[in-house]
Amino acid sequence: MKEKGITLTVLVITIAVLSMIAGTATMKITTVLETDKYTKFKNDLTSLNESISQIYGSADSIAQVGPIYSGDTGSSSFLYKQQGDGRTVKNPNDGSVYYVINADKLNTDLQNKFNIHLTTLNYGSNNYGISSTSTSSSLTNVYIINGKTRTIYYTAGVEYKGSKYYRISEDYSSLPNKTLFVDEQNISKWNKLYESRFTFTYNDTTEETKVSVTGGGGWEILYLPISVTSGKKYDISLEYTNNSGSTALSSSYSGAGFQVLKAVADGDNSSNSVNTVYLSNTKSSTYTKITNEFTASQSTMYIALNFGMLADGSTYSFTFKNILIQEQ
Repeated sequence: MKEKGITLTVLVITIAVLSMIAGTATMKITTVLETDKYTKFKNDLTSLNESISQIYGSADSIAQVGPIYSGDTGSSSFLYKQQGDGRTVKNPNDGSVYYVINADKLNTDLQNKFNIHLTTLNYGSNNYGISSTSTSSSLTNVYIINGKTRTIYYTAGVEYKGSKYYRISEDYSSLPNKTLFVDEQNISKWNKLYESRFTFTYNDTTEETKVSVTGGGGWEILYLPISVTSGKKYDISLEYTNNSGSTALSSSYSGAGFQVLKAVADGDNSSNSVNTVYLSNTKSSTYTKITNEFTASQSTMYIALNFGMLADGSTYSFTFKNILIQEQ
């Protein structure tokens, strides 16, 4: 009588096949889970981008989107890693300041303005419950946004296909028609002629700079070098209030000058000026936007506020915000 059973060879083959099936199933489950996480991550970024764009127009400062991010943004941070798309995480056009997105505030702003809600974030639990004006660097599960480019990053990153992603996969190497915040919204950090005649008050939250200047002999000028492309056209704008009212130095000037210069000298800089527009002498607590259009004649130009065009012997007060450069 022949005994029934399974040979060793059959048993080994069966185990091998089952192992392969189990391995394939595990790989498929892992891939599905990673895809789900990555999809949720992209949905978060899309929702935040759209919501912030609704609340803050292209000419608005986003300083009030949340507190300044105080975590590591240096060369050893996640910003300098590579994503799965082969690109460095950091947008090369980023400015130096990043903000933590206050999800609760953004949701309230959307409700008040449009009667809609911010979609609940899948990640970024630290974006909720923010109450302080500054943020601890210990926050790791958080979405942050650059104040200049408005690029949004997830500091913890999401695993997908063996790599981590921290932002939407996009090529930032060429951005035509871009609107950029001038790096130094804090005008007190600008270069100065006759520095002792100026006093400054800077608001970190609103990025407003109050400037008081006393006119005397010489030309009181605040100026900042900017990197541009020679031959290209730009608009540079700012918003200001004239807190005191002012008087022009002579009939040659209409008020304090908002200038674009090739070089800066102790004078009205008429020979260096690419274009000059004037701030109103009328006292006003309402912000006025002023725009200076120019074609860059060299790779480094200077934006300047020339208070030497105001009458000597008096003290004048202005507040400035939202200094923007737009490539045409």
